[in-house]
Amino acid sequence: MSSTTTFHRRSRVRLALAAAALLHALAAVPVQAAPLPAASGPASSPAAALPDAGTWTLSKDGEGAPACRVKLERRRVIGGSAISASPRCSGVTARAEDLYAWHRNPAGELVMSDPQRHAVLVFHALPNGVWATGESDEDRLLLQRVRGR
Repeated sequence: MSSTTTFHRRSRVRLALAAAALLHALAAVPVQAAPLPAASGPASSPAAALPDAGTWTLSKDGEGAPACRVKLERRRVIGGSAISASPRCSGVTARAEDLYAWHRNPAGELVMSDPQRHAVLVFHALPNGVWATGESDEDRLLLQRVRGR
């Protein structure tokens, strides 16, 4: 065996021993994780800070118009908090099956979105405590809190 081959073999052994010693030393060092920055957007609000959570009536605007119950839940999901809509909601809006999550946007509107976080319905507050979509009167949807729930 040539002296060059022996030199290279010893160098590799020394390198392997140095790497092992470094890994051993690093394993003994306590690691303290830095705190993560505060999240922003719909997922950042704690469940306790969801005053809109509860049971609501979703209806078309107009006397005798179809209506259904929607529960704005506190349970966190992608895009905000979960929505549970009754089967009757398909008679109120064609997009009822797309409702998956809800959150408040920076403008204070209540947004109901699909699983891909696309807005399905966007409600703004009216002075009387009712929420309404921005469509014309005949297509407008209303959202009213069910009392006692």
